[in-house]
Amino acid sequence: MYSQKFLQFNSLISPGTKALCLLVVVLYLLGKIPLVEENVLVLPGYIIPARMKVWTIITAPFYESNILLVPVSIVIISGSAVVMEPLWGSKEFLIFQAIAGVSGTATVTLLHLLLYMISSSEELLFSPLHGFWPLLGGNLVALKQVKPDFSPVNVAQLRFKVSFYTSF
Repeated sequence: MYSQKFLQFNSLISPGTKALCLLVVVLYLLGKIPLVEENVLVLPGYIIPARMKVWTIITAPFYESNILLVPVSIVIISGSAVVMEPLWGSKEFLIFQAIAGVSGTATVTLLHLLLYMISSSEELLFSPLHGFWPLLGGNLVALKQVKPDFSPVNVAQLRFKVSFYTSF
């Protein structure tokens, strides 16, 4: 019964989305190799010239250091793909994931650099930044735009709904 539901759900996901889910798993496994982790997560001190590792802005949104967050990231990617891919197409969905991840990570990195300039605290330069949180925010906003009555959690006693806020 569960295998049939899994196969049905699996048929709704495009190969590009499956590759994105695989990327999350591969980056998690690569992060366990010594000296590789600092090359897949963002260290704001290594974004500025002299030791530039600009590619980490691209890899950091898809890297999770905690094994418990890897399946959460995969569920978020595949769940949002089921809703948005039929409307946008696979290519546009993957472009959205890349833009949301890179822009969120770049913004947080620039914020860390700005706070370092204000406070001169070197901890801000070398605190690791990674994780799926920019993509989670981007996916929730996109789901709200695509389906205004969408409720991410709908359990008997607990009802969480993304509400509409007017802009001024």
